[in-house]
Amino acid sequence: MTVSKYMPPPNMTMAQYEKLASAAKKAGETGEMVPIDKQPPPLVDMFPPHYAVSEKSNLKANVTSVGPNNFKFALD
Repeated sequence: MTVSKYMPPPNMTMAQYEKLASAAKKAGETGEMVPIDKQPPPLVDMFPPHYAVSEKSNLKANVTSVGPNNFKFALD
């Protein structure tokens, strides 16, 4: 299992990102070229691979049908 949540780069809010993405999409729909400085930057994954990808993670828990299934993990 892979867990991911993509977010804008650290110095940008989601609203700022969505504004750039919307403007770039509108321009692209008309065939207009969007200058590189007006394109939205790539989103970044909130979780590092050693947590996001189960094969790379050391986080383990046994989930049972009787619960409670609340787990606290110390993250570095």
